[in-house]
Amino acid sequence: MSPDEMRTRLAELRAEVETLKAFIAAVERGDHDDEKSIASAAARLLPPTPEPKGMFRRSKPNAPDTRADQVRSLQRNSLVLQALNRMNKTLFPEIQELQFRLSTQ
Repeated sequence: MSPDEMRTRLAELRAEVETLKAFIAAVERGDHDDEKSIASAAARLLPPTPEPKGMFRRSKPNAPDTRADQVRSLQRNSLVLQALNRMNKTLFPEIQELQFRLSTQ
């Protein structure tokens, strides 16, 4: 690979890293939430178990249902993890190798 080709590939890799960083930021803002899949996954989860009644049989207010929020958080974490894995396991090693090869020429 010629130095010009290496520089071009390095620029492509850096652009992809920036794209992935923007994607991660969008996921964390909630721009990539799929509400249909969140609702269906939340429906498959078990509802929260009711807490036992108090000592004098007074019922405690029901805890809010957080299943959809839990699914949303899991999906966001999964997307972020996939993007970070791509950057750390594929892009950064290749960037470092290209930088090293360019510096030794």
